[in-house]
Amino acid sequence: MEKQEKKPLSAAQVKYMQSRLQEIKVAKVRDIDKEYDGQDDLGDILTEEIQAGRVKLVPGKLMKAGNRTDLADVLYFTKYRGTAQAVNRVVTKRTSEAEVRKDRVRDEMAKILDQVMLGDADRALKMLEDFTAKSF
Repeated sequence: MEKQEKKPLSAAQVKYMQSRLQEIKVAKVRDIDKEYDGQDDLGDILTEEIQAGRVKLVPGKLMKAGNRTDLADVLYFTKYRGTAQAVNRVVTKRTSEAEVRKDRVRDEMAKILDQVMLGDADRALKMLEDFTAKSF
């Protein structure tokens, strides 16, 4: 079996691949941000839940409330089965999920850049095509 010789990329090809990878990464990260947009704003979620009537006053907490008590702390959000802290935990989880997905995009891009700089043109092109089509 004959070993295929690697074809290195020219300087112009490397520059193009780097530029193209950056464009794809930015688009993929933007898509992830759009997907999570509006899901991580605590104020918007609280407003939406109040307007939808999915909020109840917690009498025990209301009785103990002082003049420094946040209104959200005396409300029970039925959809989230808890107070504002429960809603905040959901928001934090969503934000973390988005960051993990964005990190996977960045890691994949780094692998491809390594291949571009150290590997051969055919493999780098295949990896770029796969990266473009891949969902994160």
